[in-house]
Amino acid sequence: MGFDSFQTSVLAPSGHLNEILKSIKLKGRECIHYSRLPVITFVINGAHYPLYPEEYTITITRYGIDPIYEHSGEKDIVDCVANFIPTPSTD
Repeated sequence: MGFDSFQTSVLAPSGHLNEILKSIKLKGRECIHYSRLPVITFVINGAHYPLYPEEYTITITRYGIDPIYEHSGEKDIVDCVANFIPTPSTD
Protein backbone atom coordinates (compact mmCIF):
# COMPACT_ATOMS: atom_id res chain seq x y z
CA MET A 1 0.00 0.00 0.00
CA GLY A 2 1.41 3.41 -0.85
CA PHE A 3 0.98 6.83 0.67
CA ASP A 4 1.92 10.09 -0.96
CA SER A 5 1.48 13.26 1.06
CA PHE A 6 0.90 15.21 -2.15
CA GLN A 7 -2.13 13.09 -3.06
CA THR A 8 -5.69 13.60 -1.93
CA SER A 9 -6.56 9.98 -2.71
CA VAL A 10 -5.59 6.72 -1.05
CA LEU A 11 -3.94 4.26 -3.42
CA ALA A 12 -4.12 0.60 -2.43
CA PRO A 13 -3.82 -2.79 -4.12
CA SER A 14 -7.24 -3.77 -5.42
CA GLY A 15 -7.47 -6.85 -3.17
CA HIS A 16 -6.93 -4.79 -0.02
CA LEU A 17 -9.12 -2.00 -1.29
CA ASN A 18 -12.04 -4.36 -1.85
CA GLU A 19 -11.86 -5.39 1.82
CA ILE A 20 -11.90 -1.75 2.93
CA LEU A 21 -14.81 -0.87 0.64
CA LYS A 22 -16.92 -3.76 1.98
CA SER A 23 -17.04 -2.00 5.35
CA ILE A 24 -18.08 1.33 3.84
CA LYS A 25 -21.68 1.72 2.76
CA LEU A 26 -21.90 4.63 0.33
CA LYS A 27 -25.28 4.86 -1.38
CA GLY A 28 -27.12 7.91 -2.66
CA ARG A 29 -28.95 9.94 -0.02
CA GLU A 30 -27.35 7.86 2.76
CA CYS A 31 -24.30 9.97 2.04
CA ILE A 32 -25.86 12.89 3.88
CA HIS A 33 -24.68 11.01 6.95
CA TYR A 34 -21.12 10.49 5.71
CA SER A 35 -19.79 11.45 9.15
CA ARG A 36 -21.30 8.20 10.49
CA LEU A 37 -19.08 6.10 8.23
CA PRO A 38 -16.24 4.21 9.91
CA VAL A 39 -12.84 5.66 10.70
CA ILE A 40 -10.27 3.69 8.73
CA THR A 41 -7.00 3.27 10.61
CA PHE A 42 -3.79 2.30 8.89
CA VAL A 43 -1.17 0.76 11.18
CA ILE A 44 2.40 1.20 9.97
CA ASN A 45 5.26 -0.02 12.15
CA GLY A 46 2.95 0.11 15.16
CA ALA A 47 1.89 3.73 14.57
CA HIS A 48 -1.82 4.34 13.99
CA TYR A 49 -2.92 6.72 11.24
CA PRO A 50 -6.68 7.34 11.31
CA LEU A 51 -8.53 8.44 8.21
CA TYR A 52 -11.87 10.05 9.04
CA PRO A 53 -14.94 9.85 6.77
CA GLU A 54 -14.79 13.54 5.89
CA GLU A 55 -11.21 12.91 4.70
CA TYR A 56 -11.96 9.97 2.42
CA THR A 57 -15.37 10.87 1.00
CA ILE A 58 -16.17 13.16 -1.88
CA THR A 59 -19.72 14.49 -1.80
CA ILE A 60 -21.75 15.08 -4.91
CA THR A 61 -24.46 17.71 -4.77
CA ARG A 62 -27.23 18.81 -7.07
CA TYR A 63 -24.82 21.56 -8.16
CA GLY A 64 -21.77 19.39 -8.85
CA ILE A 65 -18.88 17.79 -6.97
CA ASP A 66 -17.68 19.35 -3.73
CA PRO A 67 -13.96 20.15 -3.47
CA ILE A 68 -11.85 17.62 -1.57
CA TYR A 69 -12.27 18.03 2.22
CA GLU A 70 -15.31 20.31 1.76
CA HIS A 71 -18.85 19.03 2.17
CA SER A 72 -22.13 20.77 1.41
CA GLY A 73 -25.13 20.83 3.69
CA GLU A 74 -27.30 17.74 3.96
CA LYS A 75 -30.10 19.16 1.81
CA ASP A 76 -27.77 19.51 -1.20
CA ILE A 77 -25.95 16.13 -1.09
CA VAL A 78 -27.25 13.56 -3.58
CA ASP A 79 -24.41 11.02 -3.57
CA CYS A 80 -20.82 10.44 -2.52
CA VAL A 81 -17.81 8.29 -3.35
CA ALA A 82 -14.84 6.97 -1.41
CA ASN A 83 -11.66 8.64 -2.61
CA PHE A 84 -9.67 5.42 -3.07
CA ILE A 85 -7.83 4.35 -6.20
CA PRO A 86 -7.08 0.67 -6.84
CA THR A 87 -3.59 -0.31 -7.95
CA PRO A 88 -2.43 -3.68 -9.28
CA SER A 89 -1.89 -6.25 -6.54
CA THR A 90 1.70 -7.19 -5.87
CA ASP A 91 0.82 -10.62 -4.40
